[in-house]
Amino acid sequence: MKFIFPAEAIQDTSVKSSRRKIAEGLGIAFLYLLLFVISTYPAITVFDSHFIGQGDTSQNAWNLWWVHRALSQGHLNIYDTPMLYHPDGVTLAFHTLAPFNGVLGAAFQEFLGTNLPLTYNLLTLFTFVGSGITMYLLIYSLTRHSLAAIVAGLVFTFSPFRMSRVFFGNLEVYSTQFIPLLVLLLIKMQRHLHIKYAIGAALMLALTTWCSLELAFGAGLLTCLLALLGIGNFKWKAWWLVWGSFGLSALVMILPVVLPMLLHQQSFLTETDQFAAATANSADLLGFFLPDNTIHSGLGNLNLLRANSRISQIYSQFYGNPCEKTVFLGYTVLGIVLITLLKARSSAIYQWCGISAVFFILCLGPVLQIGGKLLGSMPYRLFFYLPFLKYGRTPSRLAIYLMLALAIVVGYGVAELCQRSKVRYYAMGLLGILIFCEFLIIPLRFDNRLLKLSSYYRVLAKQKEESPILDVPVDLYGAQGPASDYMLYQTIHQQPIVGGYISRIPANALAVFEYPFIYQLRARLYKDHAPYDFSPEVMAVAEGNLEALGVRYIILHKDALSEPETLQLYNTLHEVLASSLYEDEYVVVWERNSRR
Repeated sequence: MKFIFPAEAIQDTSVKSSRRKIAEGLGIAFLYLLLFVISTYPAITVFDSHFIGQGDTSQNAWNLWWVHRALSQGHLNIYDTPMLYHPDGVTLAFHTLAPFNGVLGAAFQEFLGTNLPLTYNLLTLFTFVGSGITMYLLIYSLTRHSLAAIVAGLVFTFSPFRMSRVFFGNLEVYSTQFIPLLVLLLIKMQRHLHIKYAIGAALMLALTTWCSLELAFGAGLLTCLLALLGIGNFKWKAWWLVWGSFGLSALVMILPVVLPMLLHQQSFLTETDQFAAATANSADLLGFFLPDNTIHSGLGNLNLLRANSRISQIYSQFYGNPCEKTVFLGYTVLGIVLITLLKARSSAIYQWCGISAVFFILCLGPVLQIGGKLLGSMPYRLFFYLPFLKYGRTPSRLAIYLMLALAIVVGYGVAELCQRSKVRYYAMGLLGILIFCEFLIIPLRFDNRLLKLSSYYRVLAKQKEESPILDVPVDLYGAQGPASDYMLYQTIHQQPIVGGYISRIPANALAVFEYPFIYQLRARLYKDHAPYDFSPEVMAVAEGNLEALGVRYIILHKDALSEPETLQLYNTLHEVLASSLYEDEYVVVWERNSRR
């Protein structure tokens, strides 16, 4: 059987002049830069003040701030922070910290003097241009066809799933720039059985892991599939040598990310049962074939309003988290894949279709969902029996690897079709433009919260001593609560806070929220609509609870509460802490040692 990567497709590119290579590389980089500007417009006009995307932008912006702060202060262990969940701090072992983005962002801030929004947006730009270029290199190596490489790069870089992660601010999930290089180097490793390619592939896997644990999970699965497809094609000793070198090198390079998880695993035993969350965060089968017009505008651009309305009705019936349902494959992409399967006779194409089928099934999660109905068990369920993988709860995010496999099939198909006539060459170019337009999200969301915050935060930043803060309402939940806002505000006031919003929370970090007075200050979210209960018994321990937390400032956030709630909590805190220290349209601030 011909191996998935035809030997004749991978050739030495030394015949090209260096000047032509440089010009070609700059041209491809400029193309993806231009497409990034178009797809994110008007981001270019607010590049240093607004974050691209909205949702988890605050969490990812905090990651960049924390890594820069830790490294600039000489704290090399970035996986332990005293800045969240005061007074004890918290481990970030199972948090989506994305240390690669953090270190690169720290370099931007330290040496270029970029502010946080500009740093975040530069990293976003880097992921787009990087993903486009590396996908181009992969497909060009396979097909020796520039247009095929460009079109495949469009499919991968601007796929609806990846753009939805930009929309929702998941910087760590769309940091996909090293994945095509991983595949390319695995190809060369299988072709040449040379250790240098094994080490290079291990480095790409490690860099992907340093970008995202979720991406690492998918990259590991893809690597295993490629290894299985290579069994029987080479001499066993050489095969084991290169794969052994790859595995050992990868293990050493990802150890700084994995070691904190091993050391703190016992603290996260309450986070191992993620079956319900994984079901809620799985793809719905219909989502692969219907654009999510709650964020996607492809159909809207064609003014098919009636179709949009029907699609909205279908999506509204989906089970679980709507933010994880955007896995649309694209009609143009599906058409090219179908034509490629009918016209081409390459075993590599069939095998890449097989890989895409594997990720298609895994995206559906532990339970099959069709139109919001739960119908039966799926293979993803097996991951809950494996160490560490049982912590996973977002199967739909494997769609990035589904789109990678489909992009490779598209690349093969475009190269094959273009060889037959110039008319088809221009037709494929037009289809590339159609793919880009079909995948556009208009309008893209932007986060401008740093422009709408209290000026008092900058006063707090000038405090010479550490001044811990209790933000009210207290967030016990994270995902839909105000804790992510508090973390964003922390990047300005620079003080430790009680609470936070991290991906996995150790049980001991939540103990302080059990204090009766602190518990009553909680935000009412989800099914929690209990009225505030500041009984005499609760008020009697209020000052003691605040003392136990060791906080200096209590900040009441008006914008996180209704007017009646704001008034009730204002009066309660006034009774406990006396007159407020500061008030504006956003916050009321008390200093705990200022009681009369």
